[in-house]
Amino acid sequence: GRAFRESGASSLLPYAEGFQDHWWPQAPTQYRFFREYLVPTVSLEWVLGSLLMDREVDFLKVDAQGLDYGAFASLGRHMQKVRRVQMELHTHVRHHGELACADVIARMAQL
Repeated sequence: GRAFRESGASSLLPYAEGFQDHWWPQAPTQYRFFREYLVPTVSLEWVLGSLLMDREVDFLKVDAQGLDYGAFASLGRHMQKVRRVQMELHTHVRHHGELACADVIARMAQL
């Protein structure tokens, strides 16, 4: 499992230094009252191998709040079984440890 801090958006990553997701006057209050939960996680390699019995995937949509490429990379040995993938990426990093869109494109081009 991984720790998840509730901030109105669910991510396993903390916000990047200086990033504020909301700009209404009461938004700073939201950031003072985080709650943290332990949530179970598994790799997509495990999902494809154990649950999908090594089948091919025609389309994979990933929206993992800053961990999109990490989730895709967790396919491991099954990465070539995914024909198309869509990820939600940003040009400006929102979460600590998130890869910017240009970095993900560069990594995907090497596959």
